[in-house]
Amino acid sequence: MSGSTHVFIVCSPRPRTGKTLLARLTAEFYLSNAKAIGQSEAKPVVGYDLSPYEPGLSEFLPTISRQSSLEDTRGQIALFDELIVDDDRTKVIDLSHMVLEKFFTIAFDIGFAEEARARGISAVVMYIADPSPISVRTYAILREKFPALTFLPVFNDAVSRGLEIRRRFPTMAEIPLPLEIPQMSSALRTQVDRRPFSFREFRAVPPTICATKRRRS
Repeated sequence: MSGSTHVFIVCSPRPRTGKTLLARLTAEFYLSNAKAIGQSEAKPVVGYDLSPYEPGLSEFLPTISRQSSLEDTRGQIALFDELIVDDDRTKVIDLSHMVLEKFFTIAFDIGFAEEARARGISAVVMYIADPSPISVRTYAILREKFPALTFLPVFNDAVSRGLEIRRRFPTMAEIPLPLEIPQMSSALRTQVDRRPFSFREFRAVPPTICATKRRRS
C-alpha cells in the first residue's frame, strides 16, 4: 500500500458477520508484523469503535482503541479530522451496521476519499461479504459513490462460502486476491470472545487451560 498513514474502514450492513473480529485482527497484525509489511518497526495503531450498542473494538483492545460517536457534529468533526491527518499511524475503524449509512454519508459530503488520496493516505474499505441482498447492493453502491477508495471484500467462512458469493463481490484491479477468514473451532471461539482479548498475547502465552489440555492428551 502507498502512503505512510493507513485507514481501514471495517464494515458490513448486517450484524454478526465477524466485523469486529476483522477489525481486531487488522489492528493486531499491524502492531506485530512490521517486517512483514516492509517496516523497520511497528507503527502506532489506533482503533475507533463505532459500535454504540454492541461489543466493539474498544472492549477487546482497550489500550489502543477509543469509543467514537457520530451522534453530534462535534463527534463527527473530531473523528474525521483525525482520519484525514497524515500522521504515520495505522487507523482501524470498527463501523457498526447501525451507523454505516451515516458514516458514509458524512464521508461523501466532506469529500473524505478525495482528501485522503490528495494527502497520500491509504484508505481501504474492508467489507464483510455475505449473500444477503442488502449486503450485495450496499457494496455496489459504495463502490460507485467512492471511486477514490480501495475496496477489499472479506470472506468469513463462518458467514458464507462458495464461488458464487465471490462473484457478487468483485475485487479491484490492484488487489490480486480477496481476504478470507477461516472458520474457528468452538473452543478457540470461546477464548477469542473473551473481553479484553489480544491475539498477540494469546500467541505469546497460551492460556493455562490450553496447556492443561495438552498435558492430559
